[in-house]
Order: sequence, then structure tokens, then C-alpha cells
Amino acid sequence: MARRRVKKAFSRLPDRALNRAADVMKVLGHPARLKLLDLLSDADHTVGDLAERMAMPQPTVSAHLIHMTDHGLLSRHRRGRTVSYRVISPEAAVLLEAIHRQALADLSFQGGEAI
Repeated sequence: MARRRVKKAFSRLPDRALNRAADVMKVLGHPARLKLLDLLSDADHTVGDLAERMAMPQPTVSAHLIHMTDHGLLSRHRRGRTVSYRVISPEAAVLLEAIHRQALADLSFQGGEAI
């Protein structure tokens, strides 16, 4: 009986890249964090501004922002007494873009109705 050669499966991505992607997805695994990322993708915002836009308590928004900052997705900038946040993670920006593309495809598939 002839033996079959079994090919080893190799990932096209290095472990380091896969681990970073998994970390980013864990941090963004909360809908509020995805919404914060979406709001911050266009411009810097203060905690107060984000809390108002999201209709969430400021301490809750602040906790999410700190979590995202601690994991390298956002940076924090102080101007006097005002603290602003901005997206600094290219991985997070790419993931958000993929989510936007999928949402548009879903809307197109459903005839433009909101999902």
C-alpha cells in the first residue's frame, strides 16, 4: 500500500501578527468600544464629547477609552484641563474599515434597509 504524503499546513501570517490581531479583536469585542473607535476614526474627541454622543455615563466611556489606550489602540493628549483621544493602531483602523465594508454590503444585499 502506497503512503500518501501529507502536507503540513502553514499559516501565511507569522504568529506575532496573529497574536496582535487576536489582541485587537479581544479589546474591540465590546459594541461600545467599536462605536468609540468609529467616532474617533474621523477626529480626536474628549471623553465628555464621546459620552454625550454615545448617551453613556462619562465614567463608563472613560473606562473603555483607558482599556483601549492600555492596549495600544488609542493615544491620549492633554491640552490644559482637556484630554482628547485618537486612534493610533493601524490594525484597529483596518478592522473598522472591514466592518464598514461588510455593513455596506449587508445594506446593499438587503436593498438598502437598515439592519
